[in-house]
Amino acid sequence: AIGLIIHLQMAIFFPAYIFLIFSKGKGQSLYKRFTIFFIAVSTLAIVAGSILFIKEYTTNLYFENIFLPLFTGKPIDPAYSIISLPHLVDIVNQMMLMSPAIFMLIAIAAAEMPKIIKDKLIIFLGIAALAGLTFLFVIDPTIGMPRDWDLLSITIYGAVLAIVYLIGNKALRMIQTLLIPLLVCVGLWSMPYLLTNLSEPASINYAKYIINLDMENSLSALLGLREYYKIHSDSAAVDSINNILNTTNPNQLKVDRAISLLAGGNMKEAQAIALTVTPDKFSSRYHDLISAIYFVNKEYDKAFHESDKAIQLQKYNYQLYFARAVMHRMLSENQDALEALRIAHRLNKKNVDVLHELTIMCFNINMNDSAIHYGQKILELDSTSYNIHYIMARIYFQAGQHSIGMRYYELYLKYGTHEPLFTQRNDELLKLMAK
Repeated sequence: AIGLIIHLQMAIFFPAYIFLIFSKGKGQSLYKRFTIFFIAVSTLAIVAGSILFIKEYTTNLYFENIFLPLFTGKPIDPAYSIISLPHLVDIVNQMMLMSPAIFMLIAIAAAEMPKIIKDKLIIFLGIAALAGLTFLFVIDPTIGMPRDWDLLSITIYGAVLAIVYLIGNKALRMIQTLLIPLLVCVGLWSMPYLLTNLSEPASINYAKYIINLDMENSLSALLGLREYYKIHSDSAAVDSINNILNTTNPNQLKVDRAISLLAGGNMKEAQAIALTVTPDKFSSRYHDLISAIYFVNKEYDKAFHESDKAIQLQKYNYQLYFARAVMHRMLSENQDALEALRIAHRLNKKNVDVLHELTIMCFNINMNDSAIHYGQKILELDSTSYNIHYIMARIYFQAGQHSIGMRYYELYLKYGTHEPLFTQRNDELLKLMAK
């Protein structure tokens, strides 16, 4: 139970513990007395679980995306599926990564395999091993490998314990003699990495090294690295990664380009690029693009349906909620827009665009206290925001707090004289001042 609270992956041990409960003692006695009842309940649970699984798999893109397809892979890599050579090679690689000696242990334990049908402890560990290996086979490795390889190491915990138990004391003593040299080797292998890659520049260089090992399957790493360079305003590095993406993942680059054009108001070119994009139902960016295209074409129900799919795939991506809020605002659905903006703000409390939209939305629906709160947050991040100075001045003038209003009015004059609405807004503020 504690393990499940820490991480749902611990559920792989659930079948083994069910066996453990009923393998001896009072649990075994109860099972023998009520065998038919337990079989009926187990059958019902399996059927109900299967129905729930099928329902989630067919209606929830996020849930479906967790698993690998059986024969034909996902659009990003059609050759990568459960029954595919690349996946089988990856499984072997993962097992050696998580337990480098596992295949040596299997070879030593092979002679003891007949024990497996006689020893209840082996059956318990075997069930745990089978559940863990099933997890490794059916879960999309991009969900956890290599990002969470340390967490995924528990998937072969049952297999390693079963093999060690099968080996027996004699062989185990032989392996124990290698323990200290092995620990020394592990230290020697890992310390140079830790010493050289803990700094930011070294980590970036190491990320580049990993990407270069398998460029075509490094989309997530490339996007993350591109985002890093964007934050640090390194346009040359961003262009370099875009060139790589244009070769290895042209679809992703097309989606990004079309979204950028839509944001800039170039609807015609964006829609032309969108028509050349290969559909990818597991890409939140793709659904975000299609949602925007539908919205521009006034197919609002379809737009929000695609937005739902995008959020379903990345429910912690503030940008998706922000895009949804903008659509609601443009349809004058202020409460829905406000709700989406609050979620976006919860996910990214320092994003100026979200704070700006929240300030304007609260101001438009006369939630002036909230508008002031969010406006002050923006000014902490960008003291030159003339839109916010205008809104703050107007709120305080309307509330009769002229001294505070004048302070913001002066800042508006300082930073906002170049904006297109300056004359109109300045007249409004002057009239409020005169009251």
